[in-house]
Amino acid sequence: MPSPTKVDALAIAEHELAAEADQLAQEVLDLAARDQSPATDRAYATDRAQFMRWCRDRSLCPMPADPRTIALYIAHRVRTKRMSTVRREVAALAKLHRENAVSDPTKHPGVRAVLRGARRTIGTAQKRARPLLTADIIAMVQEIRYHNTGIRDAALLLVGYAGALRRGELVALDWKDVEFVPEGVRLTLRHSKTDQESTGQVVGIVRGSSPVCCPVLALHELKEWSNTPTGAIFRQCSKSGRLVGSRLSGEAVGIVVTRAARLAGLDVTGLSAHSLRAGCITQAKMLGCSDTTIAAHSRHKSLDTLSGYIRMATVFQDNASGMLGL
Repeated sequence: MPSPTKVDALAIAEHELAAEADQLAQEVLDLAARDQSPATDRAYATDRAQFMRWCRDRSLCPMPADPRTIALYIAHRVRTKRMSTVRREVAALAKLHRENAVSDPTKHPGVRAVLRGARRTIGTAQKRARPLLTADIIAMVQEIRYHNTGIRDAALLLVGYAGALRRGELVALDWKDVEFVPEGVRLTLRHSKTDQESTGQVVGIVRGSSPVCCPVLALHELKEWSNTPTGAIFRQCSKSGRLVGSRLSGEAVGIVVTRAARLAGLDVTGLSAHSLRAGCITQAKMLGCSDTTIAAHSRHKSLDTLSGYIRMATVFQDNASGMLGL
């Protein structure tokens, strides 16, 4: 029979093992919850809520959903949505069923047939943002510089354009991610669409030739104006133009872009936050940059993905219609 001392030691050991098991179980749950990006989580939550409301309005059971319900929902959504949105919504519903350990109705052959039919009916081509070129950016920056939020907005436009940044990458930047060097500035992107594991990517932005439109000087000016060496770079502004604590949202980038374009007298049709990134890629190709050089800067993993931008930039180069003598 173990001595009292050994019994106490065993009890302590068992308690510590149980505590470690609880901690590990919680860490497993935390890791599982981060299996996809926060942006995808938010989109999936919106997609699921939309589906639940649609089912409730029609007295249909959303969980577990019948394959016929999913097929009807797809037919409803393709009336007004792009195919990429419909595919994401179906993926959100598939994951919802898997998480609840019930049969996935999106795998039913009938549902897959409806999806194939939808692809053929509305196509899969994405509506691309209209690119903003260097002349556009210069006109926008010159127009907004002396507005209440001009210092912030000028830096946002110039850094987003010169860095070919996605809106999520732009608003996620903190001052700790910025390194000013003689050549310009290094930006560390700690998480991005093509870096889901958050290994980090570094983007170099070269100093501009004009003091008014240099992205590096614009960042310097914003740092002095914000009077803070830490935290988010691009923050919300009060009505008086004073920076407040909250980080800008991705949606706010699009608002800044269209507002600055409108003030500069530009056509805002097709403009969005992505017009900065698309414009950088398009302008670089028009000026003769190689596809590999552009892809290295824009952080495209595949030249196939980049090809859509390249086609837009080169559509009039070596064009057969120019040889027709019209």
